[in-house]
Amino acid sequence: MTTWKKEWTPISPQRDEDGHLRAIRELLGPSVNAAPVPLSTGTSADLKVEMVSSYMSMSLAVASAMSIGNYVDASANFHEKIHVFDFAVGRFESFDEPVLPVDQVITATFWGMSLRVLFRVRLLDVGANVDAEAGPVSFAAAVELGRATVEFQADSICSDPLVFAAVLEGIPLTGKFDIQAYTRFSAKVLEAQRMMLSVAGSDPTRLSPIGVRLSERTDERSFLDEAKSIRWALAQMEGGRTLTKALLMHPAEIDKSVVEATYRYRLGGDGTKSISASDASWAKRELY
Repeated sequence: MTTWKKEWTPISPQRDEDGHLRAIRELLGPSVNAAPVPLSTGTSADLKVEMVSSYMSMSLAVASAMSIGNYVDASANFHEKIHVFDFAVGRFESFDEPVLPVDQVITATFWGMSLRVLFRVRLLDVGANVDAEAGPVSFAAAVELGRATVEFQADSICSDPLVFAAVLEGIPLTGKFDIQAYTRFSAKVLEAQRMMLSVAGSDPTRLSPIGVRLSERTDERSFLDEAKSIRWALAQMEGGRTLTKALLMHPAEIDKSVVEATYRYRLGGDGTKSISASDASWAKRELY
């Protein structure tokens, strides 16, 4: 198995009538140019489709907005996180800097097929930690040691239903994640990647936009910025601070509008009342 790589942001491949990725527009607004970088034409030999693994973590709210998992519910359990693992085959397409459109949010697209696994992790004590970059085995170990509860959902992203069925054959699709689940799961992952590699290499038209790289321009709020702002707001609520006080002390990198939305969504009204320790027990931080 290849080393975990933070090479792209996992994304739902669904596109709107204009050909833009729906999930990016959901986060950044309908006016952004969120079209994927087109896949180069050429023979299958020219495409050099590769097998890779990738990992990224994000807040529940962001995961829900990006539509990357159908069981993700941002309306509850803000203190949980989603860890996304892609066991994928495909290739990147990027814009050259000199020709990058001024309003283009997506600077690179990963076209491929993926076995995507989402882990919903809740730590059971303040000092607990999960070495997510070590792979799914770290989640199974945390469960066995009583440090976390972990639920998972597996899915396949590809355009061919026969490939979809073959990739998921024998792989548990949902459930609690422990050592037994890890053993069953890991036995099938490499086999699934090889199946996807064979199909993707013979017919590149079956590849879908399953990951992107986003522009880091300061005038665009990325999903990472939003996740950071949500977590910061929850920490202020746990500390018993009113919205007014939180807005007075928010760092420059924290988005004020996200802080306001988080307070008002959870508290209702104008979010100005003080938060007691008991009322804020749901907002325990997990800044790992």
